[in-house]
Amino acid sequence: MLLYVYPKRKDHTSFTGPESFIWAMIEKQDYSWIPSRGSFAIQSYVARTELEQDRVKEAPIDGKMFERVATDVHDIKKELHGVASKFEKAAAAAAVGGTGPL
Repeated sequence: MLLYVYPKRKDHTSFTGPESFIWAMIEKQDYSWIPSRGSFAIQSYVARTELEQDRVKEAPIDGKMFERVATDVHDIKKELHGVASKFEKAAAAAAVGGTGPL
């Protein structure tokens, strides 16, 4: 109600952008800008909740997935340890005066 009465009483030359838009819609008798099923925040929350529920349905979690992830993490750690060892050896060789792959 306020968004209808306020622009009618305000000086039309001092409208802000949103006020101008609302006034133009009122003059055209187009009231589609008035929320009819809740605020934008509520609609956004509902949409996010529905998307999250869809994601949960699409990706069931089982023990096998955890095993695969654990195996992948173990393999990555092993590979990184090997890379780190090579760099440590190269750094030690360079510090002694030798030349390393660095």
